[in-house]
Amino acid sequence: MHDVLELDELQAIAQLVARGIGIALIPDTAGLGRWPAGVAALSLEEATFHREIGLVQRPRHSRQAVAAALADCIGTAAQE
Repeated sequence: MHDVLELDELQAIAQLVARGIGIALIPDTAGLGRWPAGVAALSLEEATFHREIGLVQRPRHSRQAVAAALADCIGTAAQE
């Protein structure tokens, strides 16, 4: 039997791996910062996959311009 743990905090996941508690498949993100000592990121190479994301907002929301700007930023970051 294999135990499974699901977390959504990337720093906590990296710390668990650093302590020898399993392995993890996480998004490659600059927000994580440096990897803890003893943790190495491996490329998935040909098995790399991408996930489509979207922006959800309320109709006629007064901040539509802000949402549009956010969508543009996300689109620009995704192309880099």
